[in-house]
Amino acid sequence: MVATLTACGKDEKKRPDVTQPYMPEESGGGGGEIGTVMMSDVKQITVFNAGDDGVNSYRIPSVVTAKDGSLLVFAEARYTSWQDKSYTDVVVKRSTDGGLTWSSMKKITASINASAAYAFMDPLAVVDRSSGKIYLFCTRWPKGDATPTTTRAFMCVSNDNGENWTTPSDITAQIAAPDCIVSGFGPGAGFQIASGSYANRLIVPTRQYNPTVQYTYIHTVYSTDGGNNWITGNGIRPAGECSMADCGNNKLSLNVRTGGARLVGSSTDGGITWSAPSTANSGGLLTSTLSF
Repeated sequence: MVATLTACGKDEKKRPDVTQPYMPEESGGGGGEIGTVMMSDVKQITVFNAGDDGVNSYRIPSVVTAKDGSLLVFAEARYTSWQDKSYTDVVVKRSTDGGLTWSSMKKITASINASAAYAFMDPLAVVDRSSGKIYLFCTRWPKGDATPTTTRAFMCVSNDNGENWTTPSDITAQIAAPDCIVSGFGPGAGFQIASGSYANRLIVPTRQYNPTVQYTYIHTVYSTDGGNNWITGNGIRPAGECSMADCGNNKLSLNVRTGGARLVGSSTDGGITWSAPSTANSGGLLTSTLSF
């Protein structure tokens, strides 16, 4: 079975229902070919539904698989409005049966947002395959303030495959590049490099704003010691919401959302430095599967 996940706001524009197969069905008899998904195998599960648990809208999901195989879906719970920077907490649901059923919602940042003064946004998780620890990052914005001048970066950890979480701690001083303010993560998910010279490195993308030059840069943040310490790579532009992928052979790919196009860049040193992002599909990069 293939499950699809949805999370949306009750007053957002809806995409049309899927009426065609995600992939062509096999013609004729037989047991199916590798890579073929039959529509009979696709089941849609609504994990977060607008209005549930007193939440106006759910946005910006991040999905990871824990070491024990559990699925975790994080999202922004926008309590009073679908709009960015409204009163928001990061929440999570967990599935232990491949996505068929889900736990009740857990509010991860609520303990440090009791005054409802903040919007905790852009949840991004990364799993350490060795230890099983899951690191969750997010940014804290003052409610209603869309200027990235006082945003802070937070991180919390689960040691039991996502069942429980530490109290989120402010890690801004550790990961902010010189003269920059951390204004967002991803969105999406981070990953652990699978092989090569930088195997086991944990890595996540951030957006960081430099108020002096009034530019936003993409900086990767990575750990070489299982998440005990985090190091910030060099900044690149143009910047925007972005996701990364491990392409193997010591190559990482970066996919950036901008106002006019998708841009792609690459790194061969474990995410420390990147080529300048350029128009998608340039340089022979296969980017269609990286546009999250």
